[in-house]
Amino acid sequence: MISAAAYVLKVPEDRREILLAHQPGGWFYSEERAVSEPVPHFEHSRRASLVIFACFEDDAMTHIAEGRKGASAGTRLVRLTAAGMTKEVRFEPVGGSINDGIDDAYRLKDASSPYLKPMISAHARDATVRVFMGASDSVGTGL
Repeated sequence: MISAAAYVLKVPEDRREILLAHQPGGWFYSEERAVSEPVPHFEHSRRASLVIFACFEDDAMTHIAEGRKGASAGTRLVRLTAAGMTKEVRFEPVGGSINDGIDDAYRLKDASSPYLKPMISAHARDATVRVFMGASDSVGTGL
């Protein structure tokens, strides 16, 4: 059973200004309004939480929002709706003891898994980031 899912939304350039208009009171930031974008059909259980990782910059994840999948209206597109709290995010690489703790947890939980080795590889350690809520001079990270 899936308890949560995520969708990476690459916001088209012509929609960025509209969705972020008048920050922080813009539509994408509103807790009272929901914003929808048409996206290709994807499978998602309505019983599971849906997190939207939104990219308002080319190849950079800049926002996290609560989401829900909407109706398709007979097209091959569905509505992806961002509703509720939206946060700007920034990322910083981590290393050292944090990675050691993550690797130890994977070793304990997945000791017999054939996927353990890549989960604790140098590539996985290099890709580990800490997510901070709030804007900075360099918001986002490459995808």
